[in-house]
Amino acid sequence: PGDELNAFGSEWYILGLARSGRKVSDDYYKAIEKYVSENIDGNGRLDEKRATDNAKLVLVLSALDKDVTNVGGHDLLNALSDMDYVTQQGLSGAIYTLLAFDCRGYDIPKNAVQTSRDALVKYILDKQLKDGGWAYSGDKAEPDMTAMALQALAAYYKTDAKVKEAADKAVTCLSKLQNTTGGYDSYGSVNSESASQV
Repeated sequence: PGDELNAFGSEWYILGLARSGRKVSDDYYKAIEKYVSENIDGNGRLDEKRATDNAKLVLVLSALDKDVTNVGGHDLLNALSDMDYVTQQGLSGAIYTLLAFDCRGYDIPKNAVQTSRDALVKYILDKQLKDGGWAYSGDKAEPDMTAMALQALAAYYKTDAKVKEAADKAVTCLSKLQNTTGGYDSYGSVNSESASQV
């Protein structure tokens, strides 16, 4: 990647490259180490309100086979072990935290307000709407949030009856949300991002 990708904020590009098997420049990891060292706080948070900042770096660095417990001497999992912090961001925080811990089966560090996989799954299930989907806000399902919730819950589908029931309802909901062209509307317009999430 070019210089524009060698900085925090380009995680999804890097994840795509890593998952496609392409070589990612070592400069990217060096830039991430620098960013983490300059921005992480005493609680291991990259942002005091957004747990997704930690979670998405865990996902990307895991895809690059890097040690997420030692990024410039910092453990990116520590902040995600605080359930209050994770859920401060709502559904997105819980979804991405569960994906981050499950992407490599990471152990969850101990914390006073303990995050657990069971607690994250329950939090996501509790946010399911009557129509079977999930939304960032409001009471009508959005394809993006519904698909993201399903991605996080997928690992529990065969072993947890509540997850299976919720996921089956969500797939039906997504089917109803799909356009005649096969795409999905998000905030009033058809877009490839929503289709990609689904």
